Amino acid sequence: MVLSKKVVGFGLIIAILVGAGAAYLHFSESDSESGFVGSWRMVGGEENLSFKSNGDYCVTYGSEEVCWATWEEDGDAIIIKMNEENSYVKMQWKMDGDNLLLKIVEESANGEQQEVLDSPWTTLEPHDGSNTFTPHPNHNMTAPNMILLDADGNLSTNSTDELAVLLVLGDGEVSWDDVLITISIDNGTDYECANPGQSSTGYLCKLHWDGTNNTIIKGYNITILESDFDLCNGECWLSYDITVINSNRSSGSATSIQ
Repeated sequence: MVLSKKVVGFGLIIAILVGAGAAYLHFSESDSESGFVGSWRMVGGEENLSFKSNGDYCVTYGSEEVCWATWEEDGDAIIIKMNEENSYVKMQWKMDGDNLLLKIVEESANGEQQEVLDSPWTTLEPHDGSNTFTPHPNHNMTAPNMILLDADGNLSTNSTDELAVLLVLGDGEVSWDDVLITISIDNGTDYECANPGQSSTGYLCKLHWDGTNNTIIKGYNITILESDFDLCNGECWLSYDITVINSNRSSGSATSIQ
């Protein structure tokens, strides 16, 4: 079998195959073909990968399909070749129901054998060939509107001062389990704060929540405090950012504190 596909990048195939998980129906192009022939998808990702019946290995990014390598079967293994530089990846494969399991057992880059660590099987679920993907339930969630204010009292050299208060102005749909709040002082390092009910060990700031449930709703305040570290002992500029985890939404603002 003569192989002459253009190499687009050896590391790319490793990232695709060993990256985050897999999602969605294997459509084999012939009943006589091996079970891995068809279209597959990584869980939580937007890239589809396909083992074509003509021997092409293809990856789809958005609406663009790039076939930059070839595959051939070797017993219970698949060899993906990226050719001119004599680079390839050899993977064991097996089926688990409708899912395809892959495990890298051998690698060569530019003709040099690479060390392969023993790793667990990577699961790919079948895909129908379209470019849609199932987003995380939090994908379009937003945190409620908030206003950042200076906390009461003066800042000191103590390491437990109240720095600022977030006034929650609107009802949200996220719980404390779904959000991440970071602050910075005088446009410096971003510090992740420990959420209410979370251990503050290892954090330089922590949050106190006046509410009685786990959902961020209006009518209650969020106090930002130092956590055993003196972040500000005079007049400072405090910025905050609140991000909904596994979402494409974040918001924030800044204020002077003293």
